[in-house]
Amino acid sequence: MRHDPRTIRSNPEAPFDGGPPDRRWLDQLPPPRDDRAWLKTVLLVLGFALIFFGLLVYAFAAQAHDYKHPENQRWYESLRSADKAPCCDGAEANHIADMDWDTACEQNNFGENRCHYRIFLHNRWWDVPARAVVEGANRDGSALVWEVPTRRDHEVISVFIRCFMPGAGG
Repeated sequence: MRHDPRTIRSNPEAPFDGGPPDRRWLDQLPPPRDDRAWLKTVLLVLGFALIFFGLLVYAFAAQAHDYKHPENQRWYESLRSADKAPCCDGAEANHIADMDWDTACEQNNFGENRCHYRIFLHNRWWDVPARAVVEGANRDGSALVWEVPTRRDHEVISVFIRCFMPGAGG
C-alpha cells in the first residue's frame, strides 16, 4: 500500500510506511522557554534593592549628625575650621576613638617644638593641617573629622582633612 507523500499519518503507532512523519505532536509542546527570564528577574530585583539602599542612605544622611542628640544639629552646622571654612556640608563627621588620634611634636631648626594633631584613618596615620583644626568646646565629646579620601583601586592614597575637632581630652 502506497501513501501519497503529501498526507499526514494519523496514527503514530502505525508502522512506518515511507510516508512523511506526522508532526502534529509538535503543536502540543509548550512554547520554548526564554532562558534569559531569570536574568531579567535578577536585574529587576537588584535594581529595586539599589533604589531602596540609595533612599536609605539619603534618609540617614539628612538626619542630624548625632541622632541621639538632635539638639546639637545647629552646633554642628556652626562649626568652622581655623581658615573659617564650614565643616558641615550635610555629610556626617567621622567619630574618632581616643586611641586613633594624638598630638605629635617635632623640633624645628631653631629648637622650637611644633605640635600638630594626627589621626588614624584608613589603616594609616595622617597629619592634620593647622588650617583644619576647629577651636572651641566639643559638645559631642569624641574627636570629629570631616575628611575626603582619594582612592585608587579601592585603596585610599590621600586624605583631604577639611575639619578636625579634638575630643574632650584634647
